[in-house]
Amino acid sequence: MNIKIHLDIQLDIKPRRSKYGWNIGTLQQMMRNTLYIGEQLWEWKEKLPNEEEHIVESIKIKTPSIVDVDLWTRVNDRMSLHLREVRTKKIQNKLPLLKGVLKCKKCGLGLSHRFRETNHYYGRCKEYSWKYNKEKFHTSKCSIEKSLRIEETDEKVFETILEVIKNSKKIREHYKTLNLSPKWEDEKLLKTKIGTIKKYLREKTKEKDSYEDELVEIEFEIRTKKITPSKGEKLKTKFQNTIDILDEEIQKLQKDLKLISNSKGWVNWIDKMSKEIEIIKTSSLEKRKDFINKNIQEIKVEYDDKLKSHKLDIDFRFPIVGDKFEYDVNGLRDDKGLRVYKINDGTTNKNIEIPLVNYRKKQNDKNREKLNSEIIRLKEESGFSLSEICNELNNKKLYSPTNKKWDKSKLSSYYKYLKETVPKK
Repeated sequence: MNIKIHLDIQLDIKPRRSKYGWNIGTLQQMMRNTLYIGEQLWEWKEKLPNEEEHIVESIKIKTPSIVDVDLWTRVNDRMSLHLREVRTKKIQNKLPLLKGVLKCKKCGLGLSHRFRETNHYYGRCKEYSWKYNKEKFHTSKCSIEKSLRIEETDEKVFETILEVIKNSKKIREHYKTLNLSPKWEDEKLLKTKIGTIKKYLREKTKEKDSYEDELVEIEFEIRTKKITPSKGEKLKTKFQNTIDILDEEIQKLQKDLKLISNSKGWVNWIDKMSKEIEIIKTSSLEKRKDFINKNIQEIKVEYDDKLKSHKLDIDFRFPIVGDKFEYDVNGLRDDKGLRVYKINDGTTNKNIEIPLVNYRKKQNDKNREKLNSEIIRLKEESGFSLSEICNELNNKKLYSPTNKKWDKSKLSSYYKYLKETVPKK
């Protein structure tokens, strides 16, 4: 972008084709061109009867080099790294929460996913790919005749999993034990623990302060040109990563100290558990996926055409669905005066239903008539081309019957339909 802006303000350096300045894609292509380091590849191609292109001959030609090979290589390596990071980020941002967990109940294949302009969905079993199925079940007979909307499915399933975990007696017992353990320990031992934690806390805080001072010093050395900006940025990144790690360690020590020092932390363990479960809801996609994979084996999906909804069987890794307390029938109490009890296992299965929702927003008759009249007028009276009609309709926000912007392909099909159904005036 900086190169584009620099070239755009040079009055004597203009791109060959564009009237609106330099294009970033053009600049990237130029920087990848081997012509500038003294190599050019010429290829002669022929079209085969099946429309494929076949390279008949290729020749490498030596040309005058105007860029150092080392510089060209470093630039291309940096571009490739950046593009990989961009692609990875795009893929991660688009990954659905339940990718790899949803399976067809009938054939056992995983559900694929698609991101369309107006519809993000989990598709039918591998989109009809059945060759990996051991039993060779042909998915054309698959019971999943409708797709699952990604957003609604992810939200409903995630809320269900959190609710089961929050209500599980086994998980509550485990969490209570972890949070109540300091209460029953020797007071002298507790004081020793508190002293140790405070010592580590002081050391980590002092270490963090030192790294923050180093960051300020690096910034000063960059400004006074004692070190290069490139080296300075690398050092800043390294120190900042260390500071982030120290921050996490300090927060953990502070939490442990508060837990041992504050008796309220022993009493309010249910509130603490609820808050930690709530935090998971706003965690990163990666952390939420990891949370699901730790608790869920798989989710089997089938479509009920009569109910017009999908049925999901959520298979948990542990029998925590509906587990229950069972107190001793004789009313026995332990050495701390608490009633003796055990926890009976629940099941590993939870069933939910997700109704099918049609998100295709169709126009009413009045708007459809207005659209049809405008298309016919532009095409048959004004003689506009398909591209010109698309621009006119999109500018006037007269979108397609499914509320999408027009393009030549859509308009061509729709106009053909109009010619067959709407009589000429």
